[in-house]
Amino acid sequence: RPTALAQLQACAAVGQGELMHRYTLALRKHEALGAQVLLTQQDLIDRTRIRNAKQTLLTLLHRQVMPVINENDTVAVEEITFGDNDRLAAFVACAIHADLLVILSDVDGLLKHGTVVPRVEMLSRAYRLVAPAAARQTTKGGMASKLEAARMVGARGIPMVIANGTSPSALADVLSGKPTGTFFVPRRPGVHPSP
Repeated sequence: RPTALAQLQACAAVGQGELMHRYTLALRKHEALGAQVLLTQQDLIDRTRIRNAKQTLLTLLHRQVMPVINENDTVAVEEITFGDNDRLAAFVACAIHADLLVILSDVDGLLKHGTVVPRVEMLSRAYRLVAPAAARQTTKGGMASKLEAARMVGARGIPMVIANGTSPSALADVLSGKPTGTFFVPRRPGVHPSP
């Protein structure tokens, strides 16, 4: 993995095309269509830009086109340095007022003593279970960023699930209501979490 910013941005430019190619092939098997949507953190902070992004995403969904959303790492320096897909997913879920945010990972959910915590109602307790993650060269965020995503969407009344995406049935299990991974209960309107 390169360390120079220009090299990282060049790799991102190549990677974005490769990622969409794979999605296109996978979706074609199901006679489905995908669309690439590249966003920066600024797109999800500025009111006009967030409104435009929301309308694009909702139009794609209405037309049954699967948006493949990724950070636009080729132009947004701060995203390469600080961004992670968990926060991006939370921003998007909040922008479109999603019914549920599902984060698929390589872990089964939030763990306590090696066992999956099936339900989290108070994030303050969940944060205590997370040890500082060892830095990996190819990933960012870890469980701490997933809990931050749960905080963001929970504040908007959106529930979240962390499940193991290496299981082919993970998403289907979550959407069918089968107990899978860790379910994060959102805050009720007017209820503030304890410190």
